[in-house]
Amino acid sequence: MSDFYTIGIETSCDDSCVAILKNERDLVVNLISSQIDIHTLFGGVVPEIASRKHLEAINPLIEKALSDANLNYSDIDLVSVTKGPGLMGSLLVGISAGKALSLAANKPMIGANHMEGHICANYLAHKDLKPPFVTLVVSGGHTYLVKVKSYTDYEVIGKTRDDAAGESYDKVARKMGLGYPGGPKIDKLAKEGNPKAVDFPRVMLEKDSYDFSFSGLKTAVINYIHQMEQKNIDFDKADVAASFQDAVVDVLVEKSMRLIKESGYDKLALSGGVAANSRLRGRLEESCRENNIKFYYPPIELCTDNAAMIAMTGYLHYQAGEVSDKFMKVYPNLEIWFMRRKKRDGDNSLKKYNSMKKISTILWILTGLGVLGFGIYFKEIFEIIFGIAGVIYGIYNHRTRITSLTAISRIEKNKLSFLALCIVIYSLVNPLANIAVIYDLFKRDYVINGGFDEKTL
Repeated sequence: MSDFYTIGIETSCDDSCVAILKNERDLVVNLISSQIDIHTLFGGVVPEIASRKHLEAINPLIEKALSDANLNYSDIDLVSVTKGPGLMGSLLVGISAGKALSLAANKPMIGANHMEGHICANYLAHKDLKPPFVTLVVSGGHTYLVKVKSYTDYEVIGKTRDDAAGESYDKVARKMGLGYPGGPKIDKLAKEGNPKAVDFPRVMLEKDSYDFSFSGLKTAVINYIHQMEQKNIDFDKADVAASFQDAVVDVLVEKSMRLIKESGYDKLALSGGVAANSRLRGRLEESCRENNIKFYYPPIELCTDNAAMIAMTGYLHYQAGEVSDKFMKVYPNLEIWFMRRKKRDGDNSLKKYNSMKKISTILWILTGLGVLGFGIYFKEIFEIIFGIAGVIYGIYNHRTRITSLTAISRIEKNKLSFLALCIVIYSLVNPLANIAVIYDLFKRDYVINGGFDEKTL
């Protein structure tokens, strides 16, 4: 059996990334072109600059990845590219590159969820990790607590209601004059400080809530610094950094461990950019050890944005029978919870389509028999031929098993010419047969304009 190669493309923010995955979890190449030095000058990511730098970097990265892996375009079996969430301009660069590669090499494509990618990064780092498990996803723009029920089925239990954990790190770091990116700098500085020096709030929200809120904590830290500056009182930045970080970590650890106990799962996985934080890793590792929970986290290079996790995500969805449309859009605000809704909506659409397909089959057979009967009665050879053809098509339609939403979309989109030809022929031969054709046109319109929206696919 030949090896299966997946190329991953990630351009959701300011890192241009390309990776190649061999078979299930064998990472061959993982390339990252960082823009941190550029955006540091502005204290954060500038979308316009990020997009332009992606344009410069993405094609050379693809070429280098193939060269390093000693592969050609024809050797690639699957293209996986981030479709969201992220910056619109940045995502478009990656999507365009992915589509071009997919079309040029005539290979299937998967649009991957960036946040799901962070979850899947742990599969690359830990070959023994399998669902079900609980995962804490902590990044610059998102904070999630998720039950991973299978490789493609997720249930979001908690998410941030305002500032994400990583976002609060960046804003506090900026206020303290530490620069961008704030997370690593606060983590480093906090090691020199006293985490008990300042009593910052731990926002737990409602009783038993698994949601997060870090806006109040961020504001409390900024107000504290303002008060010190207004009173002309010197304060230890290391103490502030350590106290702030412990307030964030306390909330993340408490809710994660509570969900683990409630769910009955015995595995906890940490992922996302903030998963690189040493204090968070250490506290979760300690809590898991005390509660006999297996704890997983990826290496630093798989915590930050990377294409390896996107390749892994695409591979898993492809193995589950999914393929994305070549007209796939970008979704800057895509969330993890949408994936579960997508699966549910997709199942409903599939049921609806199968029921419509049964009606279509019956109509083709009945109209075909009707035309055949007219042909035999009036001794019209064309009616006999097309009547038999209608019956055969109806039987073929019945025997065809379709389980993929994408396959349905592809089939229906390509049927217009066939149905138009049928209308012309049956209008000349026997208009009765157009009953089945008209219904199939209705079914096609449902797929393309209603029931099978790109978000569902």
